[in-house]
Amino acid sequence: MLANARHAKEEIQAMTITTSGGDRQRRTVLRAMMVVTALGGLLFAVLNLYRGLWPAAVVEFAFVAYSLILLPIIGRTPRFRAWAVAYVIPWTGAMLSILAMPGASPSVFVWPILLPLVLHFLLGSRLGLAVSLASFAGAALLAWYRFGMPAESSSFTGAANFSLAGMLGLALAHVYERGRERSERRLREMAATDTLTGLPNRNLLEETFERLRAAASHDGRALSILLMDLDHFKDINDAHGHAAGDRALVAFAHRLRSELRDEDFLCRFGGEEFLALLPGTTKEVARQVAERLRLAWREQPARWCEEAADSPHTVSVGIATVGGDGADLDTLLRSADQRLYRAKAEGRDRIVSD
Repeated sequence: MLANARHAKEEIQAMTITTSGGDRQRRTVLRAMMVVTALGGLLFAVLNLYRGLWPAAVVEFAFVAYSLILLPIIGRTPRFRAWAVAYVIPWTGAMLSILAMPGASPSVFVWPILLPLVLHFLLGSRLGLAVSLASFAGAALLAWYRFGMPAESSSFTGAANFSLAGMLGLALAHVYERGRERSERRLREMAATDTLTGLPNRNLLEETFERLRAAASHDGRALSILLMDLDHFKDINDAHGHAAGDRALVAFAHRLRSELRDEDFLCRFGGEEFLALLPGTTKEVARQVAERLRLAWREQPARWCEEAADSPHTVSVGIATVGGDGADLDTLLRSADQRLYRAKAEGRDRIVSD
């Protein structure tokens, strides 16, 4: 039971929402960064051509072209993080290469101070920290290579100010991004969790189904759905109150966790309906699992209400299996729901799989 609960939490934590507000904001920031880089790079390339700094101009022209090529891709790609890495790391390398050029002004060393903010926001706390530290180390080595150790106190003070400002910016960016990631992760967990039972809710269902279906197709295994509905649940609410009904739902969720495997996905589908995805389970085996659940629930004492301790409590189940009953989630849910309706119409406390 505890392992199943941990599995459900891992499912929720693994959930990624590609259209989340955070991703949209990152896309907007990266596209703005590309536009500014293209305009600024073009300006500096022309200036460096005028000054005779051909290597710097070539790097800047190349990155202007790279920015313009990637600009439309960033707006529509589902693999935003990969493309962000493909842009930001070369962008950082181009900046460091310009720092290394003998004709570059010492003032260009101010740019690495901004790197932690950009890198943490676009790459996340871990990769952002790693690339920021590598960039700072590279900038420090380049400064030492070009200018040597500062001999005068004023030069040493300037170098120390640059270094401390950069490290402070890095620390603030990292702490902020770690806190933001924790908050975002918690919000995702809350959005995908039924607060009453602690099970995932249906927000996580489609993504999990697609993953399990792909794995089943790859391995040549079956995948079945159990759609379960507590019988006479309205009577429990009407006779004993909504608090008793809530306790019944929690008890059934606990029973599901204890009866099913760690790899099975459970969710509260809505109201008194629950759903289970059973990977590697044929329709015949799914029916056996459903029968075990049905008997376990019927025999469980009704501890959610003393007055209802001896009253019957049963569950009806509709079953659908990938392949014979459909390939997509909507079709399978319709099949399972129709069979659940038949189980109700035929007297409840039963399983329909055909």
